[in-house]
Amino acid sequence: MNINKLKEAEKKFLENYPGGFSHPVIVDLVKRHKPGKMTALALKLRGPSANRHRLTSFTKDTET
Repeated sequence: MNINKLKEAEKKFLENYPGGFSHPVIVDLVKRHKPGKMTALALKLRGPSANRHRLTSFTKDTET
């Protein structure tokens, strides 16, 4: 992974969406994609071993 490219992408993202994932456009986008349901489906399809890699903080913070 190229850390410089990653930092540049982060900078551009924050320039376009001040506040990052709290920006209203991003919040609306996340709601339309139902991350909780998508995560549950991915875990179901990958099997029980996927539970140890579960990313719960993002889905908990964005679901309403």
